[in-house]
Amino acid sequence: MDESEAKLLSLFGMTEDETARFFASSTMIKEKMLRRHRARLLESIHAQQETLDKMDYMIWRMRDTQNPQKDVNL
Repeated sequence: MDESEAKLLSLFGMTEDETARFFASSTMIKEKMLRRHRARLLESIHAQQETLDKMDYMIWRMRDTQNPQKDVNL
């Protein structure tokens, strides 16, 4: 088992069980496992981005409510 690859797999979110299966698998299975984890990670990133967008909107609304200085001439 390549220790640097094992660390990367852990960083990617693979469990010890999944890591053991990864190293025991063929290249085709390894690629499928990596693609599956990549898709999960991307989903997580999108969900977190959506949460950040909602938080930014809430901050914007609070500022807008506190400072209703709207320039009508714009």
